[in-house]
Amino acid sequence: MRLNHLVIVGLGSIGRRHLRILKEFYPKVLITAVRSGMGDHSSEESLLDNTVSSIDQAISRGAQAAIISSPAVCHYDHVMDCFKNDIPVLIEKPLTNDLSSSMELALLSDKYKSFVGYTFRCRADALDFHSELNSRDIAKILYVNIFASSYLPEWRPGVDYRRTVSSKKELGGGVLLELSHEIDYAYFFFGPFVSVQASLINTGSLDVDDDVEDLAILNLITSYGFTVYIYLDFCSRNIKRSCHVHYSIGDLTWDLQKQQVSWCGEGSDFNKVYKETRDEVFQTQLKEFVGLIEGEDSKFPLCGLKDAAQVMHIIDAAKKSNSLGLPVEL
Repeated sequence: MRLNHLVIVGLGSIGRRHLRILKEFYPKVLITAVRSGMGDHSSEESLLDNTVSSIDQAISRGAQAAIISSPAVCHYDHVMDCFKNDIPVLIEKPLTNDLSSSMELALLSDKYKSFVGYTFRCRADALDFHSELNSRDIAKILYVNIFASSYLPEWRPGVDYRRTVSSKKELGGGVLLELSHEIDYAYFFFGPFVSVQASLINTGSLDVDDDVEDLAILNLITSYGFTVYIYLDFCSRNIKRSCHVHYSIGDLTWDLQKQQVSWCGEGSDFNKVYKETRDEVFQTQLKEFVGLIEGEDSKFPLCGLKDAAQVMHIIDAAKKSNSLGLPVEL
């Protein structure tokens, strides 16, 4: 099937980015937006060919595929609306906002063309880091440190962060879901995991809902026996995003901020530097989606619904661990 018409469900910051990049690289593709009428208007809306209030209306006008960029709490219903019409979907992360609906969608993954937008899987430095991992014995890893630290008020310039989904638990807010990229790549690189112990904290430094965690610390035990430590926050001005793999013979590091993959230890040290903009990574992901629709093989290890449901399984277990104050088996 050749893609001629696509629907974007939700025009928040990510939906608008998809819209802009689609029009740049696929100018002949008609784009319809499904809008609730609740969000703010933007200049990107001039790029739309149609605006409707439901997915069924978009499909009746000829939409052949969908990008689901609505709040996570809406994902299940929106994905099911597409699946019942056999419409391929690219779902913005996370898959949904709870484990049960994520597992239900995962059961349908073999029947419908779909994947979840964990964009780190489409980065050149991530692929090189994965290749370097595979060239070494994973069983000889001592431990792994993963960091993702940022400042929520600066995520979306010109937007009051207190009104965004990030700050609202009922819409899928909190650092666990918002920074679940790290949990996805940890599972992809080092999983499966056998247990998690977690501490979830609202530091009080941001004006977000009391039940929204702005800091999370996860200790994940792998099936190989080593620990993956994940630190996530969106309340720090010290922006940091990195993965450090520690062996007895040296350290392998992926610095996501600097786009560098480096080795320091036995053998020859190296430091590889990459230059990709965020738009270029989204371009890669969109090309993969169009290829999926048109029957082409994927060039990247995209996150299918089963992997995305495992991310939600880890998040759900982390919440239980925090409540119990004990490790939880996975």
